[in-house]
Amino acid sequence: MRTHMVFRGCMALFGLTALTVTAACGSLFGVDFDDARRANADGGLPFGDGGNGHGDGSGTDNPQPPLADGGCASADRVVCGGSCVRRNDPAYGCGSCNACPLPSGASTTTCSVSSCSFTCPSGKKPQGSECVAKSWFGSKVTPQAIMGLWGTGKNDIYSIGLGGIHHFRGTGEWKLESSQPKAGKAMGASLAGLSPQSIIAIGGGAPYSMTSPEHWTPWNALGTCAESQSVWATSVDDVYAVAKYAICHSKNGGAFNKTFQPPDTINAIWGSSTGKIYAVGGGSTAPGIVYATTGDDAWSQVDNTHGALHAIWGIGDDIYAVGASIILRSHAGGPFVQQDTTMGGIFYGVWGSSVDDIYVVGGRGKILHSSNGSVWTEESPSADAVDFYSIWGSGPDDVYAAGATSDGGWVFHLQ
Repeated sequence: MRTHMVFRGCMALFGLTALTVTAACGSLFGVDFDDARRANADGGLPFGDGGNGHGDGSGTDNPQPPLADGGCASADRVVCGGSCVRRNDPAYGCGSCNACPLPSGASTTTCSVSSCSFTCPSGKKPQGSECVAKSWFGSKVTPQAIMGLWGTGKNDIYSIGLGGIHHFRGTGEWKLESSQPKAGKAMGASLAGLSPQSIIAIGGGAPYSMTSPEHWTPWNALGTCAESQSVWATSVDDVYAVAKYAICHSKNGGAFNKTFQPPDTINAIWGSSTGKIYAVGGGSTAPGIVYATTGDDAWSQVDNTHGALHAIWGIGDDIYAVGASIILRSHAGGPFVQQDTTMGGIFYGVWGSSVDDIYVVGGRGKILHSSNGSVWTEESPSADAVDFYSIWGSGPDDVYAAGATSDGGWVFHLQ
């Protein structure tokens, strides 16, 4: 969510991580606030001339601090936003401390001594004095399909796909940083980021690592896990990869060893902050499967009652698995429960900025959003020709969905 604050003399837009102030000082609400700031500091005569300020009989002056008992020194003042201001003062709009109107599309509004602020609901952003819907903007950024995304912020995002690894620094083009690894025609690719200087990538059955900027090198033989297509790690000494009929583990920088052989294809792997690791898969005719381990390589099946699954991700104790026309959710360690969604399609990616801001992406331009983990709405751009394979963001106001069309790799940005 974003909070938008309109100052009585200036306007300010508050983001999640940055503050942008656009000067628009002047005479909002029929009051010259620059003159108001020049009122007597002792709260006496409104403008030093004994007049009525702007001729409305109310007068306008600087707010005063309340007394020790919480009241105001003068009967014509009222406590509003922690200060004593004149009742119905037009400069502050705080006659009852609830004089701020609710802007179009906003969810809440509050009034303080010198400002009115409002909060936009999930999926909307402040624009001027109202909340408007966020929009997806897309462009072709690589000559071939993109299969995975990972980054540290809006100025440091990596993609991996059929054309190798590309890097986006916030402006300009997505630069090709390494032609290897890359996704194979029948295999996916993914990134496991540990820090801006430590990333592990798997594509086309080949693992690579970046230990310094723009320097990617082959990393550890996959051995019996040669067809691995998804990777997840807690550190360079604790890396997992999954392939057809195999879950593999690299410990202490060593080679990957197969630690579990399930009966069907494993498509993705992910680990929670609580130390539990999940792998999902399933084929076109076999049911979807979810396996879990606590990191000791002892895998157990926790679900096999739904369709084939292609991705898994979570936040806190909310875990989501997505696949063929299905979204599953496990809450607080409970069973995976199918979510009620009428939007069909094959889903390949899931990510969220918080428990009330979750995205799922899939084929034919599908982008779904949920603000509570249960009810899903479609936010898809006009991009039916794009198959989305991955989604990632630096926060609720900076989200990227990546995939492919017949002519290359595309990235859509929510802003």
